[in-house]
Amino acid sequence: MPAYKAILERQGLNGPGDTIVAGDEAEVERAVRAYRDAGATELMVAPMGTDEEVARTIELAAALRRTL
Repeated sequence: MPAYKAILERQGLNGPGDTIVAGDEAEVERAVRAYRDAGATELMVAPMGTDEEVARTIELAAALRRTL
């Protein structure tokens, strides 16, 4: 996917791993809003951690979807 690679390179990123967001709700929300403000139109969420952490991540993703 040359176009995707070019976009990452323009941002100084080496690959998709450089776009991973991890942290508490405030950190994740800040990062998601920054990606939105930069023009991102799609978001892939892959919750990881304990059952509680996964539930919190899904809840946050749903809340952001409603407000963004």
